[in-house]
Amino acid sequence: MQSQEKTTTYVIGRTDGLVVQLRSLISWIERDAAERSARARVIFLGGIVHGGKTKLIMDEVYRVMERFPGSAVVKTHREENFLDFLEGDWNPSPTRWWMTHGGRDIVESFGVSPDMRRSADIRRFLKKTSPPLLDVLKSAKDYDTEGDYCFIRGSDWPNSDLTGSDFFFDNLGGGAINAWSKVMKKIIVYSWRPSNDCYPEVDDDTISLGGFPSQTGRVDVLAIDEGRATRFAIASGDVRGGVVSIYLKPVELFRKGPLGAVRFAEAI
Repeated sequence: MQSQEKTTTYVIGRTDGLVVQLRSLISWIERDAAERSARARVIFLGGIVHGGKTKLIMDEVYRVMERFPGSAVVKTHREENFLDFLEGDWNPSPTRWWMTHGGRDIVESFGVSPDMRRSADIRRFLKKTSPPLLDVLKSAKDYDTEGDYCFIRGSDWPNSDLTGSDFFFDNLGGGAINAWSKVMKKIIVYSWRPSNDCYPEVDDDTISLGGFPSQTGRVDVLAIDEGRATRFAIASGDVRGGVVSIYLKPVELFRKGPLGAVRFAEAI
């Protein structure tokens, strides 16, 4: 009897504005799935409709939806607000996807249009019926997550830790990462800009990830610093039962950007 093809689920957190990094992650997913002889499924955990590159991010997400059948976009309040806007019921107070830099219009700030009028683009993959984020978290135990990956976007502010609302899963913070870390064996933090000046108790050879909640016991973490000299750090931490600090020792130094993560992530 022919064996059923295995499905590997790749979960991607906030992607707003990180077009190059998202393309790099998708390229890595394609290669990883091919090496596993597995069918890939990508789940985007919201954070798509935000900032001045929304149209570009939307194009990449739609490409993933076509390339990997069974992929999905999970709504957060930003996506809900945008759908309300498309249907003429727009309340601007809970979201800032159309503005940036202190409320200045994106056209004024960057000289480019966010092109939010292309409603057909987002309607292709983001539906009113797509599952709310909390519903997915509640059913996370139902996912086949053996060997799967969870990609997390790091904070733009180096003094924000992993439980901060600016960091992860669109203001759900530690509760969301805690829920997903129950089922995800490998968590990759990308586009992370650390500064040890914010952690005076940490020496220059150590990168701090701040508070990292997990109930799984051991979680493998890969942190990527996209500075001029890109540093990679890896750690396995026994963090069962609460929020603790994990400090990562840099183990390798690359001059390349996020593409360097492709070969290093395989070491996890």
